[in-house]
Amino acid sequence: MIFPILLSADNSGSAQHSFFYFSGGSIREYNLDSMSSREIAPITLSDETGNLVQVQGKTDRIQLHMLTPIPGPVLYYRQLTGKSPIFYANLNEDPLQIHLIPDTLEKGFGSVSVEPAGVRYAYSEKNYTPREYSDFRIGEKETTRSVLSFENESWMHHGANFTWSPDGKWVAYTVQRRANNHGTYELQIYNTESTEIQTISPAEPVALRYISWDPTSTSESSRLIFTRISEKGVSLFLARIDKGESPEVKQLYRKESWWRGQQRIDADYAADGTILAKHLEYTRPSSSDSESELLNLGSEQAGYTTRTLFTSSEAGTRGFGYYTPAVEGPLVLVYNDSFWILDPATGEQKQVDSQLSGSRYLLPALYSIPETSFMVFEYANEKDREIYGLSISEARVYNLTKNPDADDYFYYAVTEK
Repeated sequence: MIFPILLSADNSGSAQHSFFYFSGGSIREYNLDSMSSREIAPITLSDETGNLVQVQGKTDRIQLHMLTPIPGPVLYYRQLTGKSPIFYANLNEDPLQIHLIPDTLEKGFGSVSVEPAGVRYAYSEKNYTPREYSDFRIGEKETTRSVLSFENESWMHHGANFTWSPDGKWVAYTVQRRANNHGTYELQIYNTESTEIQTISPAEPVALRYISWDPTSTSESSRLIFTRISEKGVSLFLARIDKGESPEVKQLYRKESWWRGQQRIDADYAADGTILAKHLEYTRPSSSDSESELLNLGSEQAGYTTRTLFTSSEAGTRGFGYYTPAVEGPLVLVYNDSFWILDPATGEQKQVDSQLSGSRYLLPALYSIPETSFMVFEYANEKDREIYGLSISEARVYNLTKNPDADDYFYYAVTEK
């Protein structure tokens, strides 16, 4: 599995694009400019009593998760065994020191998300009596504070969908409530400056998914999108949060369903603020037969109009997904175990000659290198596990790392320092 992480600044002013990953009991950094890697610190974990231990050897059964987004001066990672505590390191320390966040060890937690600046994190703290429910907390390194406590028939479910606005002013999250033996979901936003909480989508018996903030949002006007899935169909909504005004929500897309579970939809923003959505529809009940399409729903600047960029039925695709680079320009499609570069303006596609074969999995998720059209991804076959880079401008794949042990998992992070 692979996870994006971190962007930090070098005081010299020179940009060196790198990514971090776990391998062989250590945290390593791969420098894309010199095409070389180095160990920066041993992996540190916690036992049940809170004692810190360093990992020796393979990481296949350790289950670690890099958390820090881009950019950020602090590296956060999570241990997914035991009580699943969070660790952090100040990247300007030399040598790098790994620290445990005590609150996350004592009570455990569910969802966690680090802000774009890479300093604060939001998480849900687990409680087990009188029934399992969770508190919403925000932390910075070892200091944490309670934002909101839930009791009785309300709680933050394990996948609380914590999502930070680009400027770190807002945190969006979902609340699960029980009423008349039915579960409902509510979307709320928390203002980290004023501590105000506002409701974006009221409690309804629908699943809330894919919350994403517009990267072109400003401190005066922020925008986010979210999807709702119910027995009746799928919908995509846009919420505008203007300074001093109540949130304004409108529906941008909806499609009815004939039976429960017929459709799915996910959505995200491209770097220029364009809304992209992948809509999947199963063509028969109790069947894996499906059709997918990639939709462009427009932007704040260009207006919100829907047009289709790609449909799976035209190409007989398998394993269809899409990924957006950190800069404006072409998108990356993944289907039929291949990469394709898609021009969102013309719909033209160009296949990337990746020369990858014999995978255990379909080609996995790609993650963007900041301020470039370069992306990185993991690829595994029966013999080894490697990290590759995809240059969108060159339509070319580069082999970046090679691990001789296919059972040693990579968990990596994008960084610039």
